[in-house]
Amino acid sequence: MPSLIREDLEGATSRVYDLVTDYETHTAWMKCHTTSAQHLKKLDDDMLYSPYKYRETEGSEDQQNTIDRAKGIIAKPMPESWYNRRANIVTSDDNEEEVGRKNLDMSIVADKKPYFMIYVYPHLKKEYSLYHKNADFESYTYFDKGVDELETEDEKNWTDEEKKFIKYYKILMPVGCNPCVVNRISWLFENEFNGYLSKLNNADVFDYKILKSDTLYSSKNYRQVLQLYNEYIMMMDTLHKRMRVERFDDVNLERKKIVDYVQAECLKVCTNEEELCNIILDICYTKETSKQFAWDICGEQIVKNLLRKNGFELSYPELSDNESTDFTYMGYGFGMKCLEVDIE
Repeated sequence: MPSLIREDLEGATSRVYDLVTDYETHTAWMKCHTTSAQHLKKLDDDMLYSPYKYRETEGSEDQQNTIDRAKGIIAKPMPESWYNRRANIVTSDDNEEEVGRKNLDMSIVADKKPYFMIYVYPHLKKEYSLYHKNADFESYTYFDKGVDELETEDEKNWTDEEKKFIKYYKILMPVGCNPCVVNRISWLFENEFNGYLSKLNNADVFDYKILKSDTLYSSKNYRQVLQLYNEYIMMMDTLHKRMRVERFDDVNLERKKIVDYVQAECLKVCTNEEELCNIILDICYTKETSKQFAWDICGEQIVKNLLRKNGFELSYPELSDNESTDFTYMGYGFGMKCLEVDIE
């Protein structure tokens, strides 16, 4: 049994989903980028492009080989020189042919994951973010501009120091930032949503007082209801934990039992429903927590408060057959209608 587990783990955690797949992906986007820039690099197509095509094909076979090894089938691994720079270091014992091969392998070695994989591997995103942050700091220190700003400038205007900085910035980059299709898609999304969360957090805060009435309450009642709120949270947490290990015929029924119990206890503390509603709203909407408690215990009273402030009228859309419409949706016209509601 231990050997079986070990073989299964070796197959599941080997290069199938990590290294082989990543190396093959890296090779694909390197080929795309390098061949598009061949006129700049003066590289011969037969010398460079053919190895890329071969490695793409072999990469798929290496994936299958790794799966086969988990089955106990003898299969050759991916050549180390394809993904490890150290394997391509020229030594004094290498002949001319071996030196040429190592130089070629070194120029197209797939030793980095493409940039877009920072959204697959959290540790890689952390590593990239730290690297970029440090490089940005150095760029501001030496050149009084960020590394992104420096990269967007015309290379002809770079100083020798800036050229050297950018050269080693790209060499030491922990991920591959060549403009392959998926990398460009990642950058497109990043640019589109840049600053979205900060803008969202700075958006106008919901004024929950619109849900309240003008009824006042005592601090004593507030403290007692707050204790019941904490008890409600504990009971719901316990129910969620039980749901992981027990099977309930009707989970909603179990939840309703808790809500009915807490609601009854709250009404014992405060019999005035408007007062109770205001207390609960102040408890829930002044905390960065779920507001479910408020709607569970005094949801009906909240709706009554809103109706009272709107003259006991409900506005709702109705499908319109004529041209007088207030708005259209999916090709259909709708008009807003009002309905008076008697809740007293």
